[in-house]
Amino acid sequence: MKRAIVTAGILAMTTTGIVMNVAVAQPPAAEVDRWAVRLAEVDTDGDGAISKAESEARREAAFTDADANGDGVLSPDEITTFRAAERETRRMARQSRVFSRLDLNEDGFIDADEFAVPGDRRFERADVDGDGIITQAEAEDAHENRRQRRHRGPVSGTTDAG
Repeated sequence: MKRAIVTAGILAMTTTGIVMNVAVAQPPAAEVDRWAVRLAEVDTDGDGAISKAESEARREAAFTDADANGDGVLSPDEITTFRAAERETRRMARQSRVFSRLDLNEDGFIDADEFAVPGDRRFERADVDGDGIITQAEAEDAHENRRQRRHRGPVSGTTDAG
């Protein structure tokens, strides 16, 4: 009974909130892609690097965007509005990336099979011995592995069993 409850709980964790957790499973190449997009936005001379002048130009453009009334200073409301717009832009870009990763056949929709893929992958990764059941130890290891991937290394306060 206890094993069934643990398995049901792990299965629920692997399927609930998949869209929010897909980023955890994204390959390192996705991070490179984000850098490439950012580089393309700031690298105005196309030399593959960001110069101090390009960085300053980007910062000045951001200030101009934030200064809604054009008075040369930012009010708390302007900063709040600007930051909210930046967050919304990042959220929409992240949502688009997640959708693209889930839409495997690129038809513009996510069917049940496509939706199941990330959860199935997470289950398979967690089920280390491949017996179709995730034990408490496997669940804890999978959780720690996700945390390490998210933080790119052991999380502060944890130790490696080695």
